[in-house]
Amino acid sequence: CEEARDARDMYPNIPVYYLGESVGAAVVFRAQNIVPLDGLIVVSAGSAPRNFDWGMVGMDFLRGIWDFDHQLDVTKYILHYSSDDPRISHEMVTDPLSRTTLSSKEIIRTMVFLKDTRKYVEQLPDDLPVLVLQGDNDKIISGAERLMSRLKTTKKKLVIIHSGHIMLGTKYIK
Repeated sequence: CEEARDARDMYPNIPVYYLGESVGAAVVFRAQNIVPLDGLIVVSAGSAPRNFDWGMVGMDFLRGIWDFDHQLDVTKYILHYSSDDPRISHEMVTDPLSRTTLSSKEIIRTMVFLKDTRKYVEQLPDDLPVLVLQGDNDKIISGAERLMSRLKTTKKKLVIIHSGHIMLGTKYIK
């Protein structure tokens, strides 16, 4: 939020927007309630993870339930769910800044964090411009339409793009 304050101070006459992607969209909804800016752009936003294939998840779940801090390898989930473009999925798992392990505790915290997004959306101002970009075949996150219905603002737009989970940080963006 310090960066948002700095941007506002540095450019007092220019509109400043938050941009958040995936779980970052949930962060942006919260940040707007702390340091208000001129609008929001959220990509692949949602309030819940998609229902994963429990056959695929089952064994990892059973392993992780006994030790909530044990790091689970999530590479196969990234490769399977992140994109319909295998180049993007591969890029995600080989990027040194990407996490390919998560503990059960982190996964549960992320699910709760996403679910709580609904209440932050409801607190946003009535006149705040909000643009939501959502893939029509997103296999990672769901609930963009529900979030849109909770926004009180009349300055909102949902743009559905023929794609999976939209990721801005890829060199293969469509």
